Amino acid sequence: MPGLNFFQLLVLSLAVGVVCIGRLRQVWALLRRARWLLLLMVITYGYSLPGDALFPDLPPYMPTREGLWQGLGQAWRLALLLLLLDVLLLRLPVSDLLTGIHSIMRPFTVLGLDRERVAVRLALTMEAMAQPRGWAGMRELLAGQVPAQSGPRAYALVVRPYRMADWAVLGMLSLGVVWLHV
Repeated sequence: MPGLNFFQLLVLSLAVGVVCIGRLRQVWALLRRARWLLLLMVITYGYSLPGDALFPDLPPYMPTREGLWQGLGQAWRLALLLLLLDVLLLRLPVSDLLTGIHSIMRPFTVLGLDRERVAVRLALTMEAMAQPRGWAGMRELLAGQVPAQSGPRAYALVVRPYRMADWAVLGMLSLGVVWLHV
């Protein structure tokens, strides 16, 4: 995403907007939770990159125009990435997501990658993230106490053959990658 130009970023934003059109309340809540990070990114870029001052007549401690533009672009990219992750993780059931990761890792088995192990570790990570610890849990972790995990101890992956829709998505992704790098 960092290499996307303005037009490509706009096209991707419109596509994500179409996907998120029925979930505007959740999208707004996600962006509202990330607002301080996005604002801090814009301010950091504004004050750290060289360029012309935003208001040249005011004191020399003004952010630069170029820095603010770069910061807005990076904040836009980060917000778009958060929305894409939100769509991916909330729309797909965990079992389908793990099956997809398992299938995608098939070519890497030649290099010695154990795709079952990757899928199980991802499942355990997602399970742990779904159970927020809070301050008491953080104090327990810092004290060296490992809290008991509740949840499934067995995961079943149902590997299905690719359907026509799967091949279409892979083809569109391949065309997108070619479009970005040509």
